[in-house]
Amino acid sequence: MSKPRDMWEFRKIGEPLQIVKRAASSQEDVTDGVVEDKPPPISSPAPRERLPGVGIAGLRERQDQTKILHGHERPVVYITWNREGELLFTCSKDKMVCVWSFPDGELLGSYKGHMGAVWACSVTADSRWLVTCGADRLVIVWEARTSRELARVELPGVVRCVEWAGAGPGAPASPASERFVTCHNRFGAHPPAVTVWRFDGLAVESLLSITTLPSAANQVRWGRGDYFVTSAHDNGEPLSDVLLYVVATLIIS
Repeated sequence: MSKPRDMWEFRKIGEPLQIVKRAASSQEDVTDGVVEDKPPPISSPAPRERLPGVGIAGLRERQDQTKILHGHERPVVYITWNREGELLFTCSKDKMVCVWSFPDGELLGSYKGHMGAVWACSVTADSRWLVTCGADRLVIVWEARTSRELARVELPGVVRCVEWAGAGPGAPASPASERFVTCHNRFGAHPPAVTVWRFDGLAVESLLSITTLPSAANQVRWGRGDYFVTSAHDNGEPLSDVLLYVVATLIIS
């Protein structure tokens, strides 16, 4: 499980991110979400000079200026940004989520608690909470800046996608941002479902579960104003289904 550790200062929506800088220690390792053998700043090498190897938690800059982030041991399957575009979150089959600062590419920390591949993640508009989901059927809510686990819920099947309300590109800040939506696969007698949840800072509560699906959903997204949820389905046909659900009347009071 991740070791709680401040990676940036708490801020309100719209305020600039203040990264917590720490001197590297020989006792620190990547299991605590800390960069091991921290590389020099990208601007330090001479032109066209490659940075030296720095292990799995470092950053290299190729001659074509493409920045390569090294922090995972298995394939990366999902990436997402925070609202301001200054934090990049990466999910991997190595059971871990990493968070990077942009544009310098520093590995700020990691979130460890899943027991299988992490398929998706989403961060609230104020970068306060991160929610992750994975092949272990778990949905975990974290305090984003410390990687401290706040709550978890186990679903009947593999959880393929998760998204906070108000977390999408261009979405307005909203007090309803503690809601999130998930989709999970069929498992045994349990049908696939799209579920809307509420997180109050302590516990996760199910608000709505939609089980009348043509097949398991591959992705779920909030629509305009967070009044709608859309889900994408692969039915084994050339054309897949996109379903639209009105959820506002059941959730917003």
